[in-house]
Amino acid sequence: MASVLILSSCGLGSTSLGGVTIMRSKHLDSEPDASRQGTFLLQNGCAWLKDEISADVWSVVWPSDAYLDGAPGFIRVNVGGKSIVDGQRVTLGGGEYADDAWVESLVGKIPPACKSGLYWLATRVISSP
Repeated sequence: MASVLILSSCGLGSTSLGGVTIMRSKHLDSEPDASRQGTFLLQNGCAWLKDEISADVWSVVWPSDAYLDGAPGFIRVNVGGKSIVDGQRVTLGGGEYADDAWVESLVGKIPPACKSGLYWLATRVISSP
């Protein structure tokens, strides 16, 4: 019988499971409405979105209801009823930000593994084939 680890607390800040950390933002009164398609990566202890054309890589800031679950070696990020895994192509709604201080106003202290100077504030998962 396989065991599944679930971490489902919601709210501001970061949460970790199996050596992976995700940042979660506080609720926003208004949200950016751009979209970005790329490859979702769980690398170096953080969640990333890599644009396949420009090769830019954003550290992802998730909505407050995002959570991690899975088992060692197979961790998923769950948000808005959709799950995504390492290496999966995905389209995320949201917007791009490069100001660490502004991101910290949303998530609290940025975990060292996730500090990049380039952040994608994900408001939703648009598609995850």
